[in-house]
Amino acid sequence: HANYLGAHGVQVPEAMPIAEMVGTRRYLQTFRSNYDLADAVRGINVGLGRGLVGAAPLTLEAERLLYAERGVTPPFFQRLERASLKADDLKSLRGFTDRFATGQSGRYLKVAAQAATSADVEGLRGTVTRQLLMDAGVVLPKGEHDPRMLVSLLRDMTSEDPRNLKTLVKTVNEALRAGKTNYYELDALVNRRILQDLGVSARTLDKLEVPEAALKAAHPTYPEALARAEQVRLLRDRLRVLPDAQRAEAVKALGAQKATLLDFDTHLGKVLDTQLGRLAGDRPALVGELTRGMTAQQKANFVADMTRLPADVRTAAFANLTGPAADQHRTVVGRLATAIEQRFGVAVHREAGRYPIPHDWARGQDALVKDWSAQGTSQLYNALQRMEANGKLPQGLAGTTYVNMGEPTAPVGQAAVVEARQAGKAIMYYKPGSSPYQGGTMGYRTAAADNKDLIVLFDNAMRMPNADEAVGVSMAEGTLVHESGHAVQIGGRPGMSQAAAAAHEKRLVAEWSSLADWREKDGSLADGYASFAGAERRYYKDPSVRVGARATVVSDYGATDPVEDFAEFTRTFYNDPASAMAISPEKFLYMNQLMGDRYAPGEVQALASALRLGSEGLQRALASMRASLAQVQVA
Repeated sequence: HANYLGAHGVQVPEAMPIAEMVGTRRYLQTFRSNYDLADAVRGINVGLGRGLVGAAPLTLEAERLLYAERGVTPPFFQRLERASLKADDLKSLRGFTDRFATGQSGRYLKVAAQAATSADVEGLRGTVTRQLLMDAGVVLPKGEHDPRMLVSLLRDMTSEDPRNLKTLVKTVNEALRAGKTNYYELDALVNRRILQDLGVSARTLDKLEVPEAALKAAHPTYPEALARAEQVRLLRDRLRVLPDAQRAEAVKALGAQKATLLDFDTHLGKVLDTQLGRLAGDRPALVGELTRGMTAQQKANFVADMTRLPADVRTAAFANLTGPAADQHRTVVGRLATAIEQRFGVAVHREAGRYPIPHDWARGQDALVKDWSAQGTSQLYNALQRMEANGKLPQGLAGTTYVNMGEPTAPVGQAAVVEARQAGKAIMYYKPGSSPYQGGTMGYRTAAADNKDLIVLFDNAMRMPNADEAVGVSMAEGTLVHESGHAVQIGGRPGMSQAAAAAHEKRLVAEWSSLADWREKDGSLADGYASFAGAERRYYKDPSVRVGARATVVSDYGATDPVEDFAEFTRTFYNDPASAMAISPEKFLYMNQLMGDRYAPGEVQALASALRLGSEGLQRALASMRASLAQVQVA
């Protein structure tokens, strides 16, 4: 136990009893964040320096420091102590607020402290949950509410795009006023409303409904309300990613074929195959090859990807194909990859089994590296074209290498639901209220030689619904834009020295931080770097980094740190510019300038007019942006 603690930096005194070492070790073993772990060790050492030896007072000292780094001042922490909360209680409460009040944990820990009268962690979580919901616009009627329902609503709100979030809040408020409190009923109502926003009439949705007895027969181990909510959510996921014309065709077919909530995937699969056939030049064998193993969700994503490809690029990719369907697929991929490299000046890595930066994985061979597919190259072309301004990509993307990788994770989408049912287990992926994205990493960006970037897209992104993406844009395309946003902001520019690249990156991160008031633990403007073990290093998702203007952050994931905030805003900026400007005109104007004026002055003015900002509002936003940037003092 002493070796374990010492290896983590705890200055273990020789006389420390074994039982106290065990208690301290158990406390440290469950940390998920290395930043929090290091800070907890620092707090324990502070306690040891004061002469504390017991696990209880030492771990309490660690939590005192962790709370302080989130902005919880001593008077608030003392309230929690007086309520007899132990270190493990405080750790549990802190973890909850870190998850659901991302980037603002300290603010809501103070809310909990003000309400603390006893060591009731569940009650304090409920207090935080209610405050978060109310701050998001949910009006909770007086009286008690099922805490599971409230947390499920909160979880849903963290995985929706800005437009869906408005619909969710409005629908939930109407339902709560009408006395509805069953979470599954609320979830089904929300997704019905989202489907209506997409142009699916209430009459059409009513025709899809099935009696409770049919739901019970199809899903005997689940409550009827849960089964109905799940199916409505799946339908929304399938239709939301489709472009308007393809969605209208699919809805019409569902009506003509008398589909129901229990069998719509079977009917949709046929419609999507037909749509893909048209897009691929009416080659049934090729479509079968392109869609082998795809769920209805991935097919819907593929239709969106192919539809968004420029018609001339798509026609050229599928023209004059000969040979077996598998060879035709490779030809299509090669043509699209060549078109991408020639137009955008990036590299499409196609050597399966070899990772382009061997030192990054400590080996050159990697079985997860795949050649690209027609779907992946379509998504990559669309993402880069979306980011192009005046015939050029933003600075920093030139020379970037894009890699496709698979992953040995559990299946996702409808296949996972079916598999879970067959095993008699709880629904994992689409149970309303559960996290909708459990497929593992979607993508990432890393640095190659000479400050060039390497961006990886994982196959899971191609299979997932687009809940937090713009309508008609697949999750994978949004992921590529997100990761490309990272490449613009961090890593410097090719040809820069390491020192110059770091300084350039710090300035860009600090400028972005000034627009949303991102602060590090010492209160300074966040620049993405901090001192660790005597050296300055880049940090990533450090829970002690806080955001002051959370309303300007487009997603829950973006609230993890200023770098993710930038990448998430990039995705919204390109795929839903009206939402981006509505959330923060200052950020929109800054990003438009940084990305090479992606939107011309007339387009910016038109967006502002549609949002009723007008010219005066734009000028105020511009002045505010410049005032924020004036805070930046990075050398």
